[in-house]
Amino acid sequence: MIAMFSIVVVHCVAFPPLPDSVTVHEAINYPIFNLMTEGQATAMLIYSQFLRFGSIHFFIVSGYLLGRNLTNYPPAHYYRRRLSTILLPFSVAFLIFCFKSIAFHRYTYPAESLDTLIAYVGEKLVFTLFHSPFWFVPNYFLSLAILLLCRAHLHKTWFAALLIGINILYGINVHLNLVASRHNLAVLGFVFFLWLGYTIARTKAISRSIQMVSYPVLAGITVFCFAGAVVEGLLLMNKQAGDPLNSIRITNQLFAISLFFLLARTNLLRYLPFMKPRQESFGIYLYHMFAVNGLIRLANGWKPLNALMYQPHYTGLTLIGISLFWGILSYILTLLFVKAVVASRFSWVMGVNTR
Repeated sequence: MIAMFSIVVVHCVAFPPLPDSVTVHEAINYPIFNLMTEGQATAMLIYSQFLRFGSIHFFIVSGYLLGRNLTNYPPAHYYRRRLSTILLPFSVAFLIFCFKSIAFHRYTYPAESLDTLIAYVGEKLVFTLFHSPFWFVPNYFLSLAILLLCRAHLHKTWFAALLIGINILYGINVHLNLVASRHNLAVLGFVFFLWLGYTIARTKAISRSIQMVSYPVLAGITVFCFAGAVVEGLLLMNKQAGDPLNSIRITNQLFAISLFFLLARTNLLRYLPFMKPRQESFGIYLYHMFAVNGLIRLANGWKPLNALMYQPHYTGLTLIGISLFWGILSYILTLLFVKAVVASRFSWVMGVNTR
């Protein structure tokens, strides 16, 4: 649930609007920090870096569940079971989101030709599937398929070394950009985190070892890794990289893993009895962008709320406050919506009671 909160909030960062000349595909790798003052850019990078653990934790937790449940089912049966649980709710949310965007586009450009509209629809479907938060699910199923096909080798040292080596190469490529380096395209990189979660679930020695590390030491390691990730992000930002906060950066991988163990030790959910992660997390993931996009359109269209959007004269701290406001509001609205649907006969839309 903490990971899902970070995923929602990181999509509400108060960045400046892109120039009108920038196309949708150019926007993916546009160095947006260049549009900000140095103080704004530094503050927003540090703030955003603090939230850059959600996608990695998503895969670690998924791997952990795999490790706990795989002994009960053959690999093919487990894969089909995950498909039946996830695919229908995902498809519903994905299609509604795309239809909403296409309808808004048609309303904005009513005189557009049919050929242009068809081209836009195709582009929107592809973009939403691979370059929006919806990328998690296809990436997850591909990573899961790879892991299940390699089940006989999951406990072998060479397999672990291979996955670590692949992630190191991905981390290096973030700087060299020899191939597309965005984290949503780094499919093999996320296999490692799925494997890591699986290994944690199947290896009691790992949990015992983490319990032996004092809380202050674990917190110190996490802070150190966070500082390293900030430094690497600043270096990439100064190089005008399109994605200086890439989740697959080596320092960010270390930060996310250390934070995972720290949060596992902390168990914050005992202080949040009203939260039901197993029932609500997937629904929040599926529908949070509806809240995010709706609030952005509201703020852009209603003049009194313009002050709560990016302004060139705002300080970095002001932008952090604005980003937090929209992030928390988006999370609360999504959570309330998900709770209402889960309590209804349409709970299957959230992936609940679909087994």
